[in-house]
Amino acid sequence: MNLILLSTLTMGGLAAVFALFLSIAHKKLKVEEDPRVEQILGYLPGVNCGACGRASCRSLAEAIVKGETLA
Repeated sequence: MNLILLSTLTMGGLAAVFALFLSIAHKKLKVEEDPRVEQILGYLPGVNCGACGRASCRSLAEAIVKGETLA
């Protein structure tokens, strides 16, 4: 019985340590995105067809936000 309890506590402790590590890494490495890109993506069809000359609708939205020419 002690072996099962020790194993459970060890695994729980390791899980807590890894969860804390992942939480800190997420906050430290988070990339802030421009909310205008998401707004423009809402107006685009989202099929990533490449008809505009860009690889995806997201890259087109980012180009629009940056003010790049679309031609």
